[in-house]
Amino acid sequence: MIKQSASLLLLSASILSGCTTVPEQLQVPQSTPLIQYETAREYPITEQTSDIHTHSLARWGGVIANIENQDNLTQLEIVQFTLDSNSRPKVTDNSAGRFRVKINQFLDPMIYKEGRELTVVGNITHSEMGYIGKHPYLFPVLLSQQLYLWQPEKQIETRYVPYIIHTPVYIPRDISRKHKSDTKK
Repeated sequence: MIKQSASLLLLSASILSGCTTVPEQLQVPQSTPLIQYETAREYPITEQTSDIHTHSLARWGGVIANIENQDNLTQLEIVQFTLDSNSRPKVTDNSAGRFRVKINQFLDPMIYKEGRELTVVGNITHSEMGYIGKHPYLFPVLLSQQLYLWQPEKQIETRYVPYIIHTPVYIPRDISRKHKSDTKK
């Protein structure tokens, strides 16, 4: 009986841990200290200052606000959101700010488009002045080691239709797409 309980407990733990794993591209050794976004915003790195977290590793995520391809690199501007246990951004109405990611390769703007969720592992290099619209803003900058573009989550609405065939039936409906009936209102 004890062996069965131990086996069941081990099976349950392995199933549950499989549900909360960080994608392989975003994993770092547990002993590696990661600098939080808020720390980099609070202590910006400029040409005049040198800080302990310069070139430190960070894993930040958010939603793409802008993409700019230059000669030898791509620059992403990300609206920062905290990460869940899988390192996926938890998109809410609150953000601590924005950051920039520099990638030494071409990224297609049709794939890495505004609104897509992204998590990046990279080194903090510096902070740079830029603008959000006409508002001046100091962006922490990461030099990307790894990017992970998350697939959009499907939201499904289930509707209860009672007693069509003498039993209740649930009809799933994908609500992530606009339906013609919804746009006529």
